[in-house]
Amino acid sequence: MKNEYTELLKKIKPRENLNEYNESKFWELVDKANKTAGNNYNNKIGGVMKTLLTNHSADDLIEIDNLLNRLISSKISHTIIAASQIIFKTSEFRATTLLMNLFILKGDNYFQYACQNPRINC
Repeated sequence: MKNEYTELLKKIKPRENLNEYNESKFWELVDKANKTAGNNYNNKIGGVMKTLLTNHSADDLIEIDNLLNRLISSKISHTIIAASQIIFKTSEFRATTLLMNLFILKGDNYFQYACQNPRINC
């Protein structure tokens, strides 16, 4: 399996589209998903958000990913890493990314506040 991953990594091309999706429109999508799904996380991710995103082009999805990468990298901190280690019992980066994505799914205001005060919001 390691050889298969090595071969896949050799085929990866650098991302050509480095544009970001419009941040205001992105937060509108998140708000729409929240209003439609309520507090049900599974409905929000598995249904509503997935449906909203499938209506976008491949370029839009790449730009959304570029935006998410910037949002996460600009707000990551030792405190968030520590909070994710406590919650998920691992120091893997994907646990921290998961926690920050959970913050994002609650909306712009929550994300901004939670990244500054993760101990309060976890």
